[in-house]
Amino acid sequence: MDGVLFDTEKIYEKATIDAAAQLGVEMTSAFFRSTIGTPWPATRTRMIEVYGEGLAIDELHAQSRRIFRELVEAAELLKPGVVELVDLLDGLGVAPASCLALEDSHHGVRAASSAGMMTITVPDLLPCTPEIEGLCLHVVPDLHEVHRLLQAQCDVVGLGPL
Repeated sequence: MDGVLFDTEKIYEKATIDAAAQLGVEMTSAFFRSTIGTPWPATRTRMIEVYGEGLAIDELHAQSRRIFRELVEAAELLKPGVVELVDLLDGLGVAPASCLALEDSHHGVRAASSAGMMTITVPDLLPCTPEIEGLCLHVVPDLHEVHRLLQAQCDVVGLGPL
């Protein structure tokens, strides 16, 4: 739910880039975004490949986590539409095989799709690729649109207002 319901990707990006800068490393948004959804061990390896063996990776990681915590304390994390959507879904009682997955990362979309779930992506920092679009039922700009789609489906099958 991190990234889809809670607006954390921009905060992680800022924290990591700021931590790198404190260590004298000029990390770009493009590099950070290339690691989104990647487990830490693989990201760690990639950082060392790009920035060299001399990178104080453990210090960078600890600094970015500290900065992230500070930023989170001052931020409104819930994305628009979360409360309404969770209230709606709370009463559906859907079997796992009939689940709808909401994802914002390419890895998450791939995982949900391979599990046979209906997938809607709400892109955040990474735009959709043709591959990702092909794995999704819909690509939407926000959770309000997910709510509209679900309501429209309920109207089609005669369930009435959500």
